[in-house]
Amino acid sequence: MEIIKIKVKVKTNAKIDLVEVTQKDFLKVYTKASPVDNKANKALQKILAKHYNVPKSSVLITKGALSSTKIYEITLDD
Repeated sequence: MEIIKIKVKVKTNAKIDLVEVTQKDFLKVYTKASPVDNKANKALQKILAKHYNVPKSSVLITKGALSSTKIYEITLDD
């Protein structure tokens, strides 16, 4: 089991959900969700889980829950 840390820049209210890899540990993620009532964070967790092919429970926000730049820890299976 491997845990990776990634920095994510989030763009909310986008037309589509999209992950753009800009560097090895930095992603730009576009989500259709709005930043109201934690909807964007929940959508982001789902998008990242799909991108890394892991369950949502393996995607944990560690910093920046109220910011557009966040740090996530993702647990990858071997």
